[in-house]
Amino acid sequence: MKVILLEDIANLGKKNDIVDVSDGYAKNFLIRQKKAVALTSKSQEVLNKDLAILQAQEQQAILDATLLKDELEQKPLHFFLKTNNLQTFGSISNKQIIDEINKDQKLVIKHMITKPHALGIGEHIVEISLHKKVIAKVNVIVSKE
Repeated sequence: MKVILLEDIANLGKKNDIVDVSDGYAKNFLIRQKKAVALTSKSQEVLNKDLAILQAQEQQAILDATLLKDELEQKPLHFFLKTNNLQTFGSISNKQIIDEINKDQKLVIKHMITKPHALGIGEHIVEISLHKKVIAKVNVIVSKE
């Protein structure tokens, strides 16, 4: 019996996959537990509509992330550290970078930075994952105060 999965099921498939399982497994477990629906022309039609909506939402998310990426990459972020002649006092953390970006009401959170950074004096490139397909490379300049 062919069914459409309504959620991810280990060793069987992911949500919205069409899989072929035994009749007993489909009727007694998957359909009864509301983990799947039987494949019919109507359920296939509903699945196609849902997939089209998901694909449109994904395209919009990629477009939004690309616009934000272009905006972030255009202007570098400037930070200042206290120093004496030989050493610096402190470093620039991911939180400070995110706070500086979010001053302009951008929606970037700490976990979007791909690698943890503790930046010293100099010019650095910080990668921010805005979407799984869109990564912004932000120029961060740290100068002496």
